[in-house]
Amino acid sequence: MVFGVTQATLTKQLRILEDYGMIQRKICVEVSPKVEYSLTEIGKEFVPIL
Repeated sequence: MVFGVTQATLTKQLRILEDYGMIQRKICVEVSPKVEYSLTEIGKEFVPIL
């Protein structure tokens, strides 16, 4: 959980990063569905900058 950020804002920002190819989204179909995000190779290139 990220404090100080609404769910809508977080979702919007994650989708933008996904559109840029910096992260990838994986939908896990389980008893309690969840979504996992991970860095792509392009996203990993930005780690030293951050």
